[in-house]
Amino acid sequence: MPYVDEKNYDGEQPSSGNFMKLQQGENKIRIASQTFHFKKHGFKDSGKYSSKICQGEDCQFCAEGNEPKNRYSWIVIDRTDNGIKILEVGWQIYGQLLGYAKDEEYGDLKTYDAKIIRTGEGLETDYQVRVSPKHSEITEEEKKSVEESGIDLEKIFSGGKYGKVEKPEEPPVEEKI
Repeated sequence: MPYVDEKNYDGEQPSSGNFMKLQQGENKIRIASQTFHFKKHGFKDSGKYSSKICQGEDCQFCAEGNEPKNRYSWIVIDRTDNGIKILEVGWQIYGQLLGYAKDEEYGDLKTYDAKIIRTGEGLETDYQVRVSPKHSEITEEEKKSVEESGIDLEKIFSGGKYGKVEKPEEPPVEEKI
């Protein structure tokens, strides 16, 4: 498990208001950051679902046989209210966005708006992604809002609640003479 330095953690935890919850129907967004990839373990207890970020090497949940799932996140501009939010998705959405990113006519995900269309409920939920053919940079005002949001995807998703610090170096072993 990664080592953490709780005393020196200086970032605030995002509130649930920082995360974009995809609503039924169209959800129009502009991706405003690079894709951040991480893994998460899922749990079901008494009918409720929860998740924990995989800690990578020496992860206790991996050791217990709980296979983590790939997750992808971005800082996005929610075009419904122009709020700066965190969007976290699985392969169903990311795979579609990746297709657009690899297409020469679309390319960089940060240069056009996207619509994520949600239909269904529970395990029957489906997502379709459509993107605008109009390419444009985000405005200076939007760039400023993204910067001022203080959202740091690496701090949020790399090690859970606290920022990671490097493992302390082992003291050198004294050689016997």
